Amino acid sequence: MCHHFEAIAELDADEREEVLESHSADEFEDELSDEELEALTA
Repeated sequence: MCHHFEAIAELDADEREEVLESHSADEFEDELSDEELEALTA
């Protein structure tokens, strides 16, 4: 798992936005669980 996602639920809004901008949707789907995807895009 990518180091960016060790504590995805603990990221603040700015950090989440930065992660979203730096990774493609395919990367997210490969690396994140459904819960983590929901947390990131909430």
